[in-house]
Amino acid sequence: MHRLYRAARAYVREAATVHELIWDVVADVQLGELTCDPARDLGSQLAREVRRRAKRARRDAARTVVVPLDEAPTDALIIDAEPDSADAEQYKVRDVTELVARIRELACEDGAVLQLLGHYERGLTMRRAVLAAGMTQWVYRSARERLVAYAHKTAIASRIADRTAA
Repeated sequence: MHRLYRAARAYVREAATVHELIWDVVADVQLGELTCDPARDLGSQLAREVRRRAKRARRDAARTVVVPLDEAPTDALIIDAEPDSADAEQYKVRDVTELVARIRELACEDGAVLQLLGHYERGLTMRRAVLAAGMTQWVYRSARERLVAYAHKTAIASRIADRTAA
């Protein structure tokens, strides 16, 4: 554990973040989300993954921009309130197949997203199952991010359509 702590500490200074990184890696190994080669030293594999995640955390922290509330633009302070239970029905998607069809229309030229949707429709919803079906980690991660963006656009479009119809 000390070796993992030193590996993360070289890139991240906050102790809480270091501990979180280490335990996330250990948990991913235990859950099978992160595979390790049993023929090689487990400690060095864990240290490499901790280092990789610590570098990413440092890079993300460097990109973060902190703006005082006094100087923040007003549109950055607007928060969409959750609809109350009486209005919640109007925001729900009426038909899941309609939502998937709209997402497919948006992603018609995005083969990786369409492949991911196909896996989901076949019941392969866990990342591990999708990767076992032949999709690489990198393609899966980027396709999932784009799929979420398409779903968000579709949900917004359906809300706008519902509001104009009402």
